[in-house]
Amino acid sequence: MTRTPAVARGAAAWRRSSHSDPGRGECVEASDRFADRVLIRDSKNPGRAILIFPLACWRAFTAALSRPEHLRDDGEFPWADDG
Repeated sequence: MTRTPAVARGAAAWRRSSHSDPGRGECVEASDRFADRVLIRDSKNPGRAILIFPLACWRAFTAALSRPEHLRDDGEFPWADDG
C-alpha cells in the first residue's frame, strides 16, 4: 500500500461503494481504472491521501470478505446497519 502520486489523482475515475452511507460518514470510493492496481479514498475528504493496492491483493481481500464466515445470517457484513 502506498500513497498516490499527484498525476494519478487526475487520471482516476471514482465510484462509491454500495456499502457507503454518507449520512453516517461512511463514504469509500474506489478507482479500478488502472490495470494493475486499485485506488481507494475517503469521498468526504477526496484531497487527502489515496491508498493504492496491487490488483491481486485487492481481489484476495474482497474475496475473503465475501466468504460465508464473514457474513451475518442475513447475508450482510457484520458492520452493516440493521436499520
